[in-house]
Amino acid sequence: MKSVDQSQDEFLRNEDGAQVDLDNYIHLIFERYPFRRLVRVTVDDSEAVSALGKGFDVANHQPVSALFLLLKGTRLPEVLDDKTWREVVAPALKAVGDRYEVKPDARAMWDGIPIDLPAPFADKRLQLLMGDCRPEDLASIVELTEIVMAVGNGRSPDINLFRELSRSLSWRQGPGRDEEELQRAMRYNLELQDKYFSLLGAAADPDEKHLAQRICHRLEAEQRELVITVGGANS
Repeated sequence: MKSVDQSQDEFLRNEDGAQVDLDNYIHLIFERYPFRRLVRVTVDDSEAVSALGKGFDVANHQPVSALFLLLKGTRLPEVLDDKTWREVVAPALKAVGDRYEVKPDARAMWDGIPIDLPAPFADKRLQLLMGDCRPEDLASIVELTEIVMAVGNGRSPDINLFRELSRSLSWRQGPGRDEEELQRAMRYNLELQDKYFSLLGAAADPDEKHLAQRICHRLEAEQRELVITVGGANS
């Protein structure tokens, strides 16, 4: 077991052994056994020092390093505390997402996410995006993660983390408003699915095929949301 002084000295260095400015770093805490596994991301210095003293590995990184966690399929709500997400990681990821959003060739799976989207639906959409993580989807990933984190921590979503279009959308005033609206949305969704599944089958260009597949996945996810909502309204 390392002493507190040893842990503190190791903690004050990054993976290259260089001194770090703790105010600008997040701490990635890993279990060592039976295999190296990320268990926590935090800005809490004392928590990181304590983890080192208990035999965990701790890596100090810039907040934007959370991008690499996303690319590896890590679901941020599973490893982040709310303070680390809201104050450090979310703003850093949003800044990167904003840059990709203005690219003319960017084709995000969702152009906007309703702030009042139910958390279970947000979580499912997040899982879908993590299966095919693309730079243009980063803004949606931030918004969906914020919904999940907000509900999990008993607070309202931070509107500043949402795009302008997202702020204008409402699940409760749109598809979730009443059963008639839900049925109409389901019929329209099925029509779009027929269209894009046909395009998927006919597409020869790999990029066009991938785009059609992404749209099909989105439509299937939204249809499941509508079906669940209708079932809940009729129960």
